[in-house]
Amino acid sequence: MFAENWYDDLRYKQRHGISIHQKKFEFLANEYIEYQQTLVKNYTRSIKTGTIKKTGKIKGSYRTPRQAKDYEYRINALNHFFHNFDIGSIQMKHIEDYVDERMKSVSMTTVKYDLIALGLVLQFAQRKEYIQSVPQSPKLDVSNTNPRPAFTIDEWHTLLKASEGRIKAVADNKRLVWQREQLHDYMVFSVHTGLRVNEVLSVKVMDCKIEKMKKKNGMLLVIKNVVGKNDVREVIGLIGAVRTYERVVKRNKLNPG
Repeated sequence: MFAENWYDDLRYKQRHGISIHQKKFEFLANEYIEYQQTLVKNYTRSIKTGTIKKTGKIKGSYRTPRQAKDYEYRINALNHFFHNFDIGSIQMKHIEDYVDERMKSVSMTTVKYDLIALGLVLQFAQRKEYIQSVPQSPKLDVSNTNPRPAFTIDEWHTLLKASEGRIKAVADNKRLVWQREQLHDYMVFSVHTGLRVNEVLSVKVMDCKIEKMKKKNGMLLVIKNVVGKNDVREVIGLIGAVRTYERVVKRNKLNPG
């Protein structure tokens, strides 16, 4: 009986173009994570040579270190569920089971990004000819997710006053004054440029330039080569960013170049 079932299973796989000697998802996940390092190297090389346009989406043969880290996290989450699956045996019903299990601990938006990562891994398997086709993923409705709330103007002014008060409170301690002024300017710079936390921390002085506003009496801070989650772009900072930039350069004795 066992031999008959085994034979029938082999015949089914042959008829449907499924390899008899299937690789496990765990093997594929590790191979894809290793493959990502090549994409990161391509990205690093392209940044140095200037072949990535400042407004171009990073995809295909490129991957930023942050993207690679994010995908690795999601692939590891997928691996907890699919690790023992034969690659060719994964079907939509199994993906739906994963969604149901994952939704017990994370939001639907997170699961949506998990499925994007799963799609990339399975497409990689198809290119390697481990599988003939990629199974369809269920569609998730994320229209009801709540965006992160922003400060109101009054809340922002309250935060600024509190920060200024912290600086004045340690006026006789140069080290603490420097630390709190740095934090204060970090807050202002973030708000007046709209950059994400990691984007602000990776801004280089050499990529910043103060320019006059066109048709208006004012100044702008132009920041080039900002590496985001999905692109490399140019960012325009408002007057608050200009003043903050000038203070940080002066305080830290930086050379804008």
